Order: sequence, then structure tokens, then C-alpha cells
Amino acid sequence: MRQAIIDLGTNTFKILVIEKDENNKIQILYKTKMPIGFSASANTGRISVAGFIRGVNALKAFKTNIIEYYQVERTIAFATAGLRSTANGQEFVEYIEKELDMKIEIISGDREAQLIYEGIKMAVPLSDENVLMMDIGGGSTEFIIGNKNKIEFTESLKLGAGRLTEKFKPSDPILPHEIESMCLFIANQTENVITKAKEYNIKTLVGSSGSFNTLARVAAARFSTSEKYREKLYFEFTPTQFFEMHQLILGTKLHERAKIEGIKLIRNDIIVAASVLINYVLNHLQIERIQQSQYSLVEGVLSLINE
Repeated sequence: MRQAIIDLGTNTFKILVIEKDENNKIQILYKTKMPIGFSASANTGRISVAGFIRGVNALKAFKTNIIEYYQVERTIAFATAGLRSTANGQEFVEYIEKELDMKIEIISGDREAQLIYEGIKMAVPLSDENVLMMDIGGGSTEFIIGNKNKIEFTESLKLGAGRLTEKFKPSDPILPHEIESMCLFIANQTENVITKAKEYNIKTLVGSSGSFNTLARVAAARFSTSEKYREKLYFEFTPTQFFEMHQLILGTKLHERAKIEGIKLIRNDIIVAASVLINYVLNHLQIERIQQSQYSLVEGVLSLINE
């Protein structure tokens, strides 16, 4: 049976096509993503008309070029903060169901964290040691404390890289007082997360999704090899290496960052806010190593299919 899993994120829509054989073994047939820029306006709380149209066109392309081509029998579509926290998110869901006959489930932050955790477990060799997992989306960031056996704590915060960029509209390059303002806001939002992480004596940070993928690509290009990054389902870099990349990202203008190997166009503007967020977390915890997971929510849904 062939199935498609779609993750409607704030910055990108992702699709995964899988086939399950008679022995319940899953094979990934196709995987891709499409940039959307789906975040709601800070003034109206609504997805813009242009963003709405981009989202519709992306799902039309997924249906025509991928779902129908692969003769998919079942499609599972999840929407996260991009629709969850917008005034017209339900309107988008209803439009897609009517026009494309595709049902979309808007999942809660807790459900999103659970699926992210399942995805990370498939890629990163977790142990009995509790780690802090961060999935930085466009609209929200999911914080998860857990180990290979279970989740101990989760919190979904409106600290997505796109949302922070929209809220603070940093200069190019970002100025010191703008970094300070952003950090004060992050401090207020993450107080409970930092307290919990200290209680669990967290030493390892595991990151997933676009911003951490970007940092892993930059780290591979600067400190290792791109081949090593592509060969594994997870990639490690040190806090010291992150701080070097952080200073590079904050100290460069948009057109200069575009020339940094590993930074893709869709992440070029929002990687600044993501880097400030990660740096804040590292500065308030005793993190000794950073791991990047190639898998996240969309792969985590595979655990549902296996149930």
C-alpha cells in the first residue's frame, strides 16, 4: 500500500511517499519539500493572500505531480503552527478539502512534539540520558526533553524563526540592541524550558528541521565534509563550532550570507533569529554537544503507520 505524508509547515510544505509491503516493511519512494512562506501577518494574524495562494498551489502540485503519479492510496496531511495560530487557518483547511478532496488535520503543539520525538528517535541514537530536543519551525519551536524510552517534558512556544523575524524586523546585519531585545523576549518565553532543562541536567542538544539542517550543512562545509553530512541520518558539531557560525551569521548582511556554503535562499533571512534563539539556549545551559537530526515530524508519522 502506497501512502503520502504531508507536513504543512510555516516555511515549507514537505511530502514523503512510502510503500508498505506484505511484511509491513516500509520503503521511502520519494521525498521533497517546497518553500511556502506561510506565516501570518503580525498585524492581522491572517495568512496573506499571496501565502494562501502559494499554499494552495503547492498542494495542487503535490497531488498532481506526486500523489497521482505514484498512485498513492492514502494521504495523511498535518498542519502545524502555520495554520494552528492563524485567524484564517481553518478557512485554508476547508478550501483544500473542497477543492482538492484532501483532508488536513491541524495538530496541537503537544501532538507535534510527540511526532517530532518519534522522528528524531529514528535518526539519532538516543540513550538513557535525557537530552533537550529543539525543532525550530517558522511559527513555533517545540522543546522536548526525553530519552530513547520516553518523553519527560514538552512545550510548544511561539518562537519560530519566521515569527521572530517578523516581530523584530532586524536590521541588515542585525544590531546589538536588536539582539538584546530579541533575547529579552526569548528569556520571558523560555523560562520554564530552561528551568526544566537544568533540573534534568541536560548536556546534549538535539535539533531538527530547517534551521538546524542549515547549521549542520554550514558546519560540514567549514569543519568537516559535505559528504559526511549527507551520509548519515544525524550530524554532530560542537558548541564552539556553533558559536563561530553564530558570529558569522550575525555579522554578515543578507547578500553576504547567500554566499556561505550551506545556507539556502529560503533560510537566509530567518537563520539570524534561529541562531539567536539557539545561542540563548546554549548560554543558559551546560551543553557539551549538539546533534542534528535529519528526521523530524514527517518521518515521525511513520511510527503511526507501523502501529
